[in-house]
Amino acid sequence: MSDREIKKNIKAHDTWLRGFFILIFAIIWSLAEIVLAALVVFQFVSLLLTAGTNERLLEFSRSLCTYIYEIARYVTFNEDERPYPFAPWPSGAVAPRRKSPVRKKRAAAKPTDSSPPATEPPSQE
Repeated sequence: MSDREIKKNIKAHDTWLRGFFILIFAIIWSLAEIVLAALVVFQFVSLLLTAGTNERLLEFSRSLCTYIYEIARYVTFNEDERPYPFAPWPSGAVAPRRKSPVRKKRAAAKPTDSSPPATEPPSQE
């Protein structure tokens, strides 16, 4: 990489904007972990008092876990789409994701291994 390309990358507005959102989502993640810990305590107390879990808390904790997962994907560059509040709040279980454009760019730059697949030696019976 040349000095010119490095300077261009350092001055890129999108890179600094992503860094800003990574910091914001790191703070949100910390707050979400506190809420998740409180949910664990409430569910345990509910289990002790009623011998069952609270369904509404189960639904919310499931969506909160999905939200934390979405934040993790964004801050680790596995996803380019920003999570809530820039996208809808997750409705529950983790939805399958498409590959990140960032990863596609890097994968395209890597040379492919053109060696033939390894074969197993013939079995001797």
